[in-house]
Amino acid sequence: GLPFVLAVAALVVVRTPARWFLAAWIVLLFLIPNVVQVSFVSFDMNKYFQAMWIAVAVAAGALLARWPTVLVVAALLFSTASPVLSSVHHAFSQNALMSHDQLEAADWIAEHTPERAVFVTDDWIISPTDPAGRLRLTTFGPYVANLGFDPDLRAAQVKVIRCGGDPARSAEIMAELGATYVIPDTSGDCPGRVDFGASPLFEEAYAKGSITIYRLASAD
Repeated sequence: GLPFVLAVAALVVVRTPARWFLAAWIVLLFLIPNVVQVSFVSFDMNKYFQAMWIAVAVAAGALLARWPTVLVVAALLFSTASPVLSSVHHAFSQNALMSHDQLEAADWIAEHTPERAVFVTDDWIISPTDPAGRLRLTTFGPYVANLGFDPDLRAAQVKVIRCGGDPARSAEIMAELGATYVIPDTSGDCPGRVDFGASPLFEEAYAKGSITIYRLASAD
């Protein structure tokens, strides 16, 4: 964007304060995420670019300090387009939000389940268990991978519990893993969806709106 272009231009101007230091800062933090990946998700390396942007802002500011006020204002207005678009996206995107049904389920979980209760849920970024302060067998796979663990084995176990078609097997795995509650999979990617309500091994603990939670009967 424009700030980066201005920063590069400032670095060729001899009068720019500490220009070699700023140049080293910008070049080094620009190169690292392009040649090294220490995170499971390559996008997470953007943190280096965020740190680089401090030097970019300082260098670009040194150049703008020599410009007429009108040009400075124009450059600042032009540079706001990208962050404004990003802000609008995050203000209206519902990708990482919970529904009202999920929030109500979270309130119920917080009030009616033990503090160390373990739930079987999907592996999305957020689940009703999270604001309720409860544990779940799996979370967002890349987060697990970033800690050095392979999330695939646990993800496969959760898939069997919710979509394996055999409630007895679901109960067996849950008991092995110390899980007591399960939120069924209602997505379209669950061909063998387990009917927990039809099995004596499970009892309905909560049902409201689109959320149903079953409890392992043997946990009594």
